[in-house]
Amino acid sequence: MPEEKMEIRLDADVFHKRARHFLSIWKSSLNKEPNDEIYQAFQGVNSILVVVGEIMEEYPYQKSTAIQQWLLGYEFTDTLILFTQDKIHFIVKEKRAEVFEQLKQGDRQVPIEIHKRSKDSSHNQTLFEQIISRISEGEQKRVGLLLKDKTSGNFVQEWQNAYNNFKQDFEEVDIAPGIAYVLAVKDDDELRTTRMACKISTAMMYLFINVVSSIIDEEKEITHEQLSEDVENMLYTKDEKWLTSHKSLQDVDFNRTDVCYAPIIQSGGVYDFKPSAQSNNNKLHDGTILCSLGVRYKSYCSNIGRTILIDPTKEQEKNYEFLLDVQRRTLELLKEGQKIGDIYTRVMNYVKSKRPDLADKFVKSLGHGMGIEFRESAYNLNQRNTKELKAGMMLNLFIGFIDLENPKATDEKSKIYSLWIIDTAKVNNNTSQLLTEGNRTLDSICFSLKDDNESDHETKKQPKRPTKTLDTKRTGNRKSAVLRTKFRSEEKDDESQDQRRKKHQEELAARKQADGLARFSEKSNEKTSQHKAVFRAFESYKRDTAIPKEVKDLKIIVDSKSESIILPVFGFAVPFHISTLKNVNKSEEGEYVYLRLNFLTPGQATGKKEDNPFDDPSATFVRAFTYRSTDQLLSDIYKKIIDLKKAAAK
Repeated sequence: MPEEKMEIRLDADVFHKRARHFLSIWKSSLNKEPNDEIYQAFQGVNSILVVVGEIMEEYPYQKSTAIQQWLLGYEFTDTLILFTQDKIHFIVKEKRAEVFEQLKQGDRQVPIEIHKRSKDSSHNQTLFEQIISRISEGEQKRVGLLLKDKTSGNFVQEWQNAYNNFKQDFEEVDIAPGIAYVLAVKDDDELRTTRMACKISTAMMYLFINVVSSIIDEEKEITHEQLSEDVENMLYTKDEKWLTSHKSLQDVDFNRTDVCYAPIIQSGGVYDFKPSAQSNNNKLHDGTILCSLGVRYKSYCSNIGRTILIDPTKEQEKNYEFLLDVQRRTLELLKEGQKIGDIYTRVMNYVKSKRPDLADKFVKSLGHGMGIEFRESAYNLNQRNTKELKAGMMLNLFIGFIDLENPKATDEKSKIYSLWIIDTAKVNNNTSQLLTEGNRTLDSICFSLKDDNESDHETKKQPKRPTKTLDTKRTGNRKSAVLRTKFRSEEKDDESQDQRRKKHQEELAARKQADGLARFSEKSNEKTSQHKAVFRAFESYKRDTAIPKEVKDLKIIVDSKSESIILPVFGFAVPFHISTLKNVNKSEEGEYVYLRLNFLTPGQATGKKEDNPFDDPSATFVRAFTYRSTDQLLSDIYKKIIDLKKAAAK
């Protein structure tokens, strides 16, 4: 039975509470002095206009959609909102007006007026002129617009044509700082949502560090870009292993989760701290590894970043400990009423006084504000920002040192390294608190890959801080580090611990030898022998006439008879055998349904060996397709694909 079309429910109480808050701050700004922060944010505008056309995937963070999400809980396309000091006007599609009628309920309502747009251009022209007449009311005709937001679509063009006829009568002001001012301080509902986003980010980072330790310990080769994709897929595949291992995630609605950006992974002496940084195609290097990832939950962003140190020198450990010290110092300064520029200056002075050799390597910004938008640039934590922090603000706190020299490097790529620690922080009255947790201390991010002989030799030289065990199997004869939260300097003194370790290693060696004999012995029975994976060719259709006629409509077709899915790709109907599909995910946001299909490809570091070998692993592969539609038929297609995959697995 097909699903009914998703019913959009607007929370009238939340809308009116936040609308009253918005209008109150705006009105209070009109009575402030011109040099006051709140006046500068709103600049004395008499009306505020927000226009949203088609959703533009290349611009996921815009003030226009952020204010929609904040007030309504959804992003609505082809919608105009006009704020006046005594009423809020909406121009919406005729069929969507019923949804907005839900706002006309509850106590202490903010007056609203809903204007229904139709396919009749003359009717729409009349609506636009009514809105323009509201802007023209009063002596001053200063209107606040989101001048930097990108918009597109027929609705926007239709509105712009009408507005341009009167544009010369208005003084246009960029209202983005005003909206940023209101959205900067989060209410209790927003804080709860952000905390959940932080829990997901923390869990993903914990898993990422385990994955990297396995890759390094098993001497696998993988590029930063490939690893970034695999980390991102952790969220979309909803792997039960790591979801169920974190009790804090049991109540998460994963249909409302998304990544803020493609995870950034850097190593091998090439590091970039710019906001535009991306994972490159270089191979992961077992030296200093940086990773940052962000998760959006119900449109609210979180961020976390960690450094992984492989066989660090004493100087690297010392620098990392100082990095943590700087973060602690910064948290003490981030509190209500403090000016952002003053905070940065004091942190920089602290670095100069304690470690002047690192001052010129310190970051130029301590991060930025964060919320529905990942980067609230009005609250960039740099030395030039004169704005004050307020309790309830969410910050992306970024502490780091870039391009440090390692004179004791054992290879060329280890000569330059960088350190960072990134967390989501909440500003309080007296201090700040970190909402992202774990994998922060040296013993949780520091790993040793050296052989026993190397470790013993280094022990005589100098005591080492605790290094974490890489528990996965290692290739060849190279031994895995076996120390976990244990000082190397204690090895000689702790005889019983050393004996237990050797005994455990002997047991592992005996077990490994037995497994090897069972695997490669010619006399092994069928249950214990390892069969070499053979490439299987999947054929969806032997000839064109077998393809369903419905492909001419260029829609997604699930063909159970041929065990195939036919996808529209750039105007062509392309069949994919169900055996090539790794998984499929469905999510809903606003009026849109998203369907993501992930395919099996070579080189995916998923932690498990693929059952499907590839005829030519060097060929070009499609990893994923994402389709978006307002039609709920995508939900039916999702169910059919799941059923087909289950049937094919029998």
